[in-house]
Amino acid sequence: LSQEEIENCECSHPLGYPPENTFIPSSLDLLPVPNEIQKYPNKIFSSKRCNLWYKQDTTYKLPKAYVRCKISLAKNTCGNNRIMNDALCSVMNSIVKNELRETSYMATQASVDFSLSMGYNSIILQSYGFNKSMHNVIKTLLTEFKKITFDDKEKIFSLLLEKLKQDSANYYLSNGYIVCVTYTDLIMQTPSFTNLERLKFLMKNKITIDDLVKYAKVC
Repeated sequence: LSQEEIENCECSHPLGYPPENTFIPSSLDLLPVPNEIQKYPNKIFSSKRCNLWYKQDTTYKLPKAYVRCKISLAKNTCGNNRIMNDALCSVMNSIVKNELRETSYMATQASVDFSLSMGYNSIILQSYGFNKSMHNVIKTLLTEFKKITFDDKEKIFSLLLEKLKQDSANYYLSNGYIVCVTYTDLIMQTPSFTNLERLKFLMKNKITIDDLVKYAKVC
């Protein structure tokens, strides 16, 4: 393009800079290595609502941290129905992953990995990255998680639930070692169930978006 063409070029789509990436660390400083190096994490805070363990990286001495938070739920909306809870967890995790895709992209650009997933009676938050990024990562994840609504997600809910049924039906067509590992994970849970029991439950019982909304309110 000539200089004249560049100057006279018109674009109907507004161009701008990307938003600020708050996950980029402001410092790479390390804490001084203690005289007595601990082999295991040490509990540094404890209360009725929270327990906090910490262990400094004295081996590789990188300005990075691994954070794992388990948020226990006050109650379980599915009672003792482990299969129902598992199905709602699976759908909820897929929706959360989709809703956090922009946040995930910004985190990846700052060399931060994270995951936010629902369990039987808890929410598991895990993150790995630079020390100075952790505060913003956890704060952003919890803030964005609280913003998720289900007003326009009935269609995607049906698609995800159908995918769960198909995955359950195709489970025994997988390689033998995959079946063994997954089956072992299922039977080690309390209460436990088999993949065949999950498939029968999903085919026999109707799970609706209202069930997911009730489950999400507890989260």
